[in-house]
Amino acid sequence: MQFRYDRRWMTDELWGRIDHEGLAGEWGVACFLAQNPRSDPDQATPVIIPLRYVRTIRAEKIGSSCLIVFEAGQFAANLTDSDVRSHAAPSDQASLPGVAARDDTKYAFQACLARPRISTDLDLRAFEIIVERLSDCSPFDSDDTVFYVLFRVSRKPARSWFGTWPKAEKVASASFGAFALSSGLNYEFEVYTLSNASGSSSTSAPEISLQILPFGDDLNFISSTENTIDSRYDVKRFVCSSEHSLVGRVSSCNLALAGPSGVRARDITVPIILSRNVLLGWTKWAFLTAGTALAAISALIASEKDSPEAIISIVIGAALAAIAALFPSIKKY
Repeated sequence: MQFRYDRRWMTDELWGRIDHEGLAGEWGVACFLAQNPRSDPDQATPVIIPLRYVRTIRAEKIGSSCLIVFEAGQFAANLTDSDVRSHAAPSDQASLPGVAARDDTKYAFQACLARPRISTDLDLRAFEIIVERLSDCSPFDSDDTVFYVLFRVSRKPARSWFGTWPKAEKVASASFGAFALSSGLNYEFEVYTLSNASGSSSTSAPEISLQILPFGDDLNFISSTENTIDSRYDVKRFVCSSEHSLVGRVSSCNLALAGPSGVRARDITVPIILSRNVLLGWTKWAFLTAGTALAAISALIASEKDSPEAIISIVIGAALAAIAALFPSIKKY
């Protein structure tokens, strides 16, 4: 995820740390600033709602602003407005939202909070708590609002030995915001959706759907790429495959909500790194080398001009020819 902050929205110390990768690897919390929550419309001070722990991948100055790329982590349901404000640096207390004048308010500041728990599994109960808090605030308080989170990407075997539906296994890990997948295997994306629709009806607007949109042809989705949001909460699953590759490739797919007009909104990009199949590469190279060399060596022996030096030269030439033969198949990547 990428956030942009104007210079005046950042504290001086944070702005000064952007240079020389001073913020790289730092943990933080992405928050929502709520005005007049529905449960307390007379609340005069904006409420800080902590959303997710984030880790800074890159921060750079672009003109008069700063671009910060985050890797999203666990949901920060254990934090509240008072936690963030009370742990803010003393020098920043007078600049917090609701305290400082509007033109002097800082939206990127330092707070001494406990380091988040590191885990490959998202806490979905924490996600539900965050949704409850956001649903109390505009613009998330409408009945047609749908929240969703990609909570697991896992390898999906082609078959089950016991005749049951193949269970997903070997959860893919995310590093610096990208999921590392092995090429040539099937993977399942699992998305938890939670709708605001409540009251007498247990279903949300049927015209809202969740879509997964691959970039390019690296990922081939063998399941439906669109699922209707037809219940208050559900798990949507998308299964994809990829071809075996001799080199690593960078790809991505987008998750998006589509409304009645088909316009996609509220989309997130899921970066993916498809690792190369080392065994496939070496196997192809070995077979091509052996096939080319054997034909040449057989002809050499038949002419009775064979020698150790000539055979070695043929093998080296065959190995180079095998590399050249493999090159066109990987050039497009």
